[in-house]
Amino acid sequence: MPVRLDPDEKQQLKVIAEKMKITVSTLIRLLVSSYVEYYEREGGHVTLPLEWNDILQKSISVEAAGKAAEKPISYLQRKPRLPKP
Repeated sequence: MPVRLDPDEKQQLKVIAEKMKITVSTLIRLLVSSYVEYYEREGGHVTLPLEWNDILQKSISVEAAGKAAEKPISYLQRKPRLPKP
C-alpha cells in the first residue's frame, strides 16, 4: 500500500526511528497496529489529537515491534483481522 509523505514527514519518521533503534518500516507498522488496537479497544471511537504515548504504552512493546518488518502478523501473535476473500 503506497503512502505519500512529504519530505519533512519522511525526515521526521527517520529521526524518530533512529532514536527508537528501529527501522522506519517498523515504526510505521507499530503506529498503524497501535492505532487499530486503540480504535478497537475504544469501540470505534477515536479522540483527536491522539495521545501516542498512552496508545503505545497500552499496545505492543517496542521489542515486539522490532520483529514487525519481517513478520507483520506473527509479531502480534494474532491472526489477520480481515477474512480472506
